[in-house]
Amino acid sequence: MTKLTLLAGLFVCGVLTAPDAVAGKDDIAGYSADRAELAASLPVRIVVRNSRVRPQIGLDHRPIAGEVPRPFQAGLSNAVLMAGGGLLPVLAAVAAERKLLRNRVEENFAVIQSAGCDLRIDESLPATVSAAVRRSRWGATTPIDAVVAEGRSLDKVVAEDRSRQVLSISSSLAPDMEALVTTLEIQAYAPTDGAPRWQREPVWRDELIVVSDVVEVASKTQADIDRLVAQEQARYKATGNAEAIGKLNAQRGGDRFERKRVLALQQEHERAMTDAQSSNWSAQDVKRQRATSWSENKCARMLTAVQQAGSDLEKMLDALYAQQLPQRLGSKDAPVSDDINGRHPHPLPGGAYVYRVDYDPVPLGYREDLLD
Repeated sequence: MTKLTLLAGLFVCGVLTAPDAVAGKDDIAGYSADRAELAASLPVRIVVRNSRVRPQIGLDHRPIAGEVPRPFQAGLSNAVLMAGGGLLPVLAAVAAERKLLRNRVEENFAVIQSAGCDLRIDESLPATVSAAVRRSRWGATTPIDAVVAEGRSLDKVVAEDRSRQVLSISSSLAPDMEALVTTLEIQAYAPTDGAPRWQREPVWRDELIVVSDVVEVASKTQADIDRLVAQEQARYKATGNAEAIGKLNAQRGGDRFERKRVLALQQEHERAMTDAQSSNWSAQDVKRQRATSWSENKCARMLTAVQQAGSDLEKMLDALYAQQLPQRLGSKDAPVSDDINGRHPHPLPGGAYVYRVDYDPVPLGYREDLLD
């Protein structure tokens, strides 16, 4: 392997599997009761990061609680990584695979959008957050306003030269569409003793995450296999590719571009038939079924998940301001599993909290990696 190809391989491995490189910092304190007087003096700015529910792509991972990024799933072959030719062909292959994954996310999410189930969150969730602030011991008269950022960074919608509390909200479907992940990040900025860079370094920071009930997919049956095989056979027949192959064979080769085209269609059919005949659902089949599930019965599951997000955020905010959340964990602390039945808040290393059932495997690190 040439040096350039080796570097390309290392680069790709870093792109696909490594967590974000973030400089280590000391833990930032969370809100505490002795900050109530300061909190009362800080205007509250609620920022909605996305006005409607969006899907997470599953590529760019923001580390949380030691969570490891998922393996890259679009199908980059080892042959590409090992091939000669240097860095540029490998980077082109990576870009193509990333585009393929984005396209698959768009296709699955189109089912939800076409049913009108990409519900708005820019009214209900900010109202929930605002009500919780008002219930706190310091928030009865604190100025509160809300703004929709819609893809813009926080510094574009909130002035950084003023004291403030910024409460930013996002709500999105996990990469495999198994759950709705809703995040509220709270950061307070004020000139205090020993804080020369107070405009950018928060006095306190809290992150509250809600994971909805998970969408389960029933096991694949023989009836499912028979149906999928018939569908794929009908789809492939409609392409006319079998006849095109027969014509090329009769011509003993034919045009090379036509050979390449029909071969690609035949390989796609073979892959689809392998998936159809498998006793297990493919990853794409699972995502499609979950997308359908979110959209069924006039978006009933999505409506429930958004309502659940508001209700659970409300509980966590009330508990935060009353100092009744479980003990906060530092970044070097071990995660805690308490075996308590039902949904409840879990402390995460690094000072965050997540509201979900114990041992829930839904990833949290893609909550900022959203489809436009």
